[in-house]
Amino acid sequence: HAGPAFYWLVGLFLAIITLIEVWLFNVEGLGSWYIPLLLILSLMKFVGVVAFFMHLRFDHRLFTYLFGAAMVIGILIFTSLLLLSEFAYQPPN
Repeated sequence: HAGPAFYWLVGLFLAIITLIEVWLFNVEGLGSWYIPLLLILSLMKFVGVVAFFMHLRFDHRLFTYLFGAAMVIGILIFTSLLLLSEFAYQPPN
């Protein structure tokens, strides 16, 4: 496993991503790029936390595959339910 200095670097990386997210919240003129940018930054933070602070980077690869598969299945279920609710809702005339 990595030492404390490495985890400080990972924490600094996560803090910088958080600062960018907060800065983007105040930027005007991003239009339709706003949500995709925030989702990409959030995904980067998620991968950083899972890989290093949950120690998946240093564990057996099977754990990484299981966690990744569960995450993909969860995202697919959430997206499908979101789309179903969007198409099923019919506002009154």
